[in-house]
Amino acid sequence: MGGGNISALAISPNYTTDQTIFAGMSYSGVFKPTNSGSSWTQVNTGLANLYVEALAISPNYATDQTIFAGTSTFSPDGVFNSTDGGSSWTQVNTGLTYYLRLQALAILPNYATDQTIFAGTWGAASSSRRTVATRGIS
Repeated sequence: MGGGNISALAISPNYTTDQTIFAGMSYSGVFKPTNSGSSWTQVNTGLANLYVEALAISPNYATDQTIFAGTSTFSPDGVFNSTDGGSSWTQVNTGLTYYLRLQALAILPNYATDQTIFAGTWGAASSSRRTVATRGIS
């Protein structure tokens, strides 16, 4: 894997079937394994900030292929999501103020119906309902 420390891990709820895990790294972005973890591939297309501190994977990952990455270094980049298993990323920051250090992400179990994700930050609280915009939310 790339340089930096592993700062986050996200494991598919269907890991026994799909063997999907993601690693977020400081300075290197997001990695996804191939060959049951013996090789890792960087999956950062569209990820503007490679300092990843938090990852959260959809409870319905098998069908929606959704994962979120929270970035840091007090930049306006914030939260990104992928709806194609990490192949590409889109910034989704509606409700977050700039220059917060994003340290934790959590997705509710009924994400498929309510599209709710919580973001924990250092220095300010941004953990209210629909803090981060996702598919279908403006």
